[in-house]
Amino acid sequence: MKFLVGAAAAFILLSLSARADDAKAPYLANGYGLLYKLCNDEKPVEMILMVKTTPPEIGDFLHQVSKSASADLDDLNRLHDESSAVRFGDRGLPQFEIDTRNSIREDKQHMLLFGTKGNEFVRTLLVTQIEASTYGMHLAKVLADAEPNEHRAAVVRKIGARWEKVKDRAYALLFAQ
Repeated sequence: MKFLVGAAAAFILLSLSARADDAKAPYLANGYGLLYKLCNDEKPVEMILMVKTTPPEIGDFLHQVSKSASADLDDLNRLHDESSAVRFGDRGLPQFEIDTRNSIREDKQHMLLFGTKGNEFVRTLLVTQIEASTYGMHLAKVLADAEPNEHRAAVVRKIGARWEKVKDRAYALLFAQ
């Protein structure tokens, strides 16, 4: 009899755990989708060097950002290949928020390409990278804290650590201006 009670209790706990994971799936999918989009948007950041001139340390920094974003995308794609639980398509944002973010991005791109030059361009670029890397760092933190799979959580923490390094370097370069 004790065995049946124990087995029933284990079954109930597993069922509750599975339901909790199912309920968390859209939340995690939103987090992975947002993190993937950020990395994908940041990967080509060094391309601005094709049309803008910067001091060497800023060019090196932009190469680091692109390289970090590329490594993050590789890590995220590996997680996706390993598990169907990792999805990127749904960011969970209402269309109004998506349109607002697109408007902000277009404004920043225009400002960087046409609205600034010299030291003003460098400062503006570094501020945008501080914003993006702070967002990436916190996306990764919240996602890792919510991720029930320890392997995936560790990978996401590593991504967050890379964004933290980008943020720290951007601040250092900004303060050196």
